[in-house]
Amino acid sequence: MYGVLINIGVTRSTDVLDEPVVGHDEVHVKLERLLICSECEKGPLGFAGIPIGLEADHRNLQFSLSCNSVLYDF
Repeated sequence: MYGVLINIGVTRSTDVLDEPVVGHDEVHVKLERLLICSECEKGPLGFAGIPIGLEADHRNLQFSLSCNSVLYDF
């Protein structure tokens, strides 16, 4: 199996979004940062966000990466 390391250490503010909240069923997440490739600065590749109601603790920050943003092979 071959893999590619993606450096997503660079992030951008969500101020560019009209609605910085995404949700599915009962869970809604406030987007905090957009994940951007640090080498080419393209993206977003995904986002970092905190479920609404759990914002008081930074350990609740969750990261989501779009499978369409990366190339993978099995």
